Amino acid sequence: HGGAVVRLVVAPHGTASATVSLGWYFPARDFMGGLVGNFYASSRLVHGSEEAARTLLPGSEAAADVRGWASFAATLSSPSSSLPAWLGDSLLNSLHHTRSVMWLADGRWRQWESYSCVNVDSVHNDGERHIPYLMLWPDALPSKMRAWAAGAMPDGMIQEQLACGCMDGVPPRLDAPCGRVMGDVSSMFVVYLLEWWRWTADEPSAASLVVELWPAARAAARWQMDRSAESGLPTRLVDTYDGLRLSRYNVSCFSALFHLLAMAAARELALSPPVRDAAFAAECDAALARGRAAMDALLWVEGRGYYRSYTGGEALMSDSLYAQVLADTLGLGALTSDAQVTRHLAAVLQRNDSPYGLLCQTGRYPLPAGAGADNSIWMMATATCRRRCCRPSSAALTRLGARECRPTPTGRR
Repeated sequence: HGGAVVRLVVAPHGTASATVSLGWYFPARDFMGGLVGNFYASSRLVHGSEEAARTLLPGSEAAADVRGWASFAATLSSPSSSLPAWLGDSLLNSLHHTRSVMWLADGRWRQWESYSCVNVDSVHNDGERHIPYLMLWPDALPSKMRAWAAGAMPDGMIQEQLACGCMDGVPPRLDAPCGRVMGDVSSMFVVYLLEWWRWTADEPSAASLVVELWPAARAAARWQMDRSAESGLPTRLVDTYDGLRLSRYNVSCFSALFHLLAMAAARELALSPPVRDAAFAAECDAALARGRAAMDALLWVEGRGYYRSYTGGEALMSDSLYAQVLADTLGLGALTSDAQVTRHLAAVLQRNDSPYGLLCQTGRYPLPAGAGADNSIWMMATATCRRRCCRPSSAALTRLGARECRPTPTGRR
């Protein structure tokens, strides 16, 4: 228990303001009983809780900080923002993930997936929150990527996370790579490295990190190719939508498109100035072409105009094109074809829409044991469809004219 008191005199009809600053200092942070420390202590940014509190007090700095944050937030999400509402909301609210960040004494940046699923730095979940981090704390990404690369399997597969947990006990130390065999992990590692290069190429350290991590990215892309040797698309992989149990099928659309994304991203990295590996770029081109042909042969339902969620069924998954959103962000273009993406999204809006958002997946009956996400609202699926369908630069997709893509009277989409 405690209290804070500020004494001041306010003249009649006058105004006054008071600032209260609370500081803390925990240099001996632990992880499962082991000392890992906090970066602000080891780097001597402050020397105690009183100093931490006092750094905010002089003059009008605290008020200026509040106004500065409000101004920054308004550039992302407000009536005056130039950004589409979905993008501003995503960028602003993605920062709430920082509540579980650990910036350790040795400079490592680590993070729980969430407080309800306590694994550390799962590669696939990082994809949902890392872009604002890359903008605001660019040193965070190399810290994680080096650890992911160091924990790669001998065959090149990047392991899911840096410490298990969630359904099992958390190990007593950090950077103990583990996890499942997944479709959006090794592929996302390649994507992260390309993002780093594209977004920081003018920084002196950008090229050196690409050179350092290219062997791991190349091996991860090779693992994707090996996993796709049978049909051109990877087989029986888990993905972020583990509640759908898509690994029970030979090929799923979600992991298949992440494979195409990995091939497109690896090709760009191979041709980048720091790497210049034309031979491997040609291999990626060949794998991408073979994968596209397999998408048509195994997953495309021509008569109905959509990609089936998995081989052997007619189910339609709302977020199966998530890898295409990432390809658009990186300027890689259509992983299959714009015409097919347009038809697929029209089918999603027709079949999977509801008054409360898109249903995660429809059309799978009977449901297999343990699959609990079908026919349920899934907000990430709704956001992904809106990103791809409603983005102003996508003329081919905005021709859909679907109600999800028409501005409401408030201008929100």
